[in-house]
Amino acid sequence: DDLGLAASIGDTDERRALRASLIGALGTTGNDPDVIASARDRLDRALGGGEPLDPTAARAIVRVAAEHGDAALYEALSVAAERATSPEEHYRYLYALADFKDPALVQRGLEYSLSADLRSQDAPRYLAGFLANPAVTRRAWAFVKQHWRELQPKIAISFGGVRIVEALGSFCDARSRDDVKTFFAAHKLGSASRSVDQTIERIDNCIDLREKQTPILAQWLADR
Repeated sequence: DDLGLAASIGDTDERRALRASLIGALGTTGNDPDVIASARDRLDRALGGGEPLDPTAARAIVRVAAEHGDAALYEALSVAAERATSPEEHYRYLYALADFKDPALVQRGLEYSLSADLRSQDAPRYLAGFLANPAVTRRAWAFVKQHWRELQPKIAISFGGVRIVEALGSFCDARSRDDVKTFFAAHKLGSASRSVDQTIERIDNCIDLREKQTPILAQWLADR
């Protein structure tokens, strides 16, 4: 309430950064309806030619709006990415397509990775966004495996395999860990082989943390 979503004259860099962090936390983890609605409103106005987003908070606002977005917003972001006059705006809107949760829009976004319209050098980071999105990680991983032969040439560009593998570190269960390990044992990534080991270790650490802390947290909640 004190900071608001809009930047103010005299804002320090720290205040702008704090605003961005709060928008992200309240709009994603917190699912605060007021923040979500305000983020969507500000983004709609910016995409419609109105007041531009504050650069510091822009990514947070776009992400919050996209996570709760509909087909109209998906289309608007796609068009905005194509028409962007700067690389910063182009990638802000393009990579936001991976933040949606609606299954139909997620599928549409994943299929775009196969299109010639998506530059090969952008494909790894684009796909990594879906894999790192907890709401769609499993769906995205199934898609990548299914279309590996088509995607592999794009993934092989500029250490793209590293981005893909690192994003899979968002998994936190033994079944997914073993699936990742098995898949990349059969589909070698060369320079990304070390990243596979690091990702497996990250998943193992998450599993270990969950197993240790779940009963403690459950008891704490029961005692409230």
